[in-house]
Amino acid sequence: MNYQITLDGKDVTLATEVGTRRNESNIRWQSKNLKVSKRPDQEIHIDGFAGEVSFVRITEHVAKDFGCEIDLEDTHSIEDTLIDNDVTVDVKTFQWDHSNLLVPAHKKDKACQIYVLMTGSLPTFTFRGWIPGTELFATEPVRKPTKILNYNIPQDQLRDPQELLNSSPAEVRFLIE
Repeated sequence: MNYQITLDGKDVTLATEVGTRRNESNIRWQSKNLKVSKRPDQEIHIDGFAGEVSFVRITEHVAKDFGCEIDLEDTHSIEDTLIDNDVTVDVKTFQWDHSNLLVPAHKKDKACQIYVLMTGSLPTFTFRGWIPGTELFATEPVRKPTKILNYNIPQDQLRDPQELLNSSPAEVRFLIE
């Protein structure tokens, strides 16, 4: 079961501000662009952050005891949010409804415990599925759909969002072992 949310005006403004700051930070740091899309970097950063906000808002409605918070930093940590201040979550957002979960191969060196696929664009996003990092990195990375090496998991191979959202934080820790 997918979960869809439409962000309110305050969250749209927040996503625009933080996404723009993150893009500007990447420009200042001269970060190498590893994005798949031909869309402008700023738009990708805004939608990416909006996907993170959407995941947190969904957990606030469905899995209230997760305690997920939004990371407002321009250059944030490895994870996008934490479940119960402990389980690391990396949210990947793509505009296309039927997108696979793509995680750059270099992320294996600083892996999160959970990877989440969100699809959509402002203001509406859908939580499509998730996978534990251990399962993700047990697959072979490929150079598809780009020349960049990615772990590429089709949506039908991701776990159901309901499995994660209906679990307690203790059960989540068991699911990722």
